[in-house]
Amino acid sequence: ASSVLVRVFGAEGLIDREKETRTFAAVSKHLGKPAFLGRFDNGRVEEFLENHATLGLPGLRAHAKGIAGALRFLHDFEAPP
Repeated sequence: ASSVLVRVFGAEGLIDREKETRTFAAVSKHLGKPAFLGRFDNGRVEEFLENHATLGLPGLRAHAKGIAGALRFLHDFEAPP
């Protein structure tokens, strides 16, 4: 079975959650990961990426070229209105 990540939002009223949801779903489709699985009143459910970790400075340096290529691909993305 796949794991999921449940994000519970705060700061309601400061962020347009409908636009954020449309954008996240579109970016998810564009990048292929993490999968957008659904939304509820104050949060979102998405695919949990197993065996992934936040990079520290040494990891960023070691993977700089790959990160730059991924950012270029992301920058080709056009957000929905």
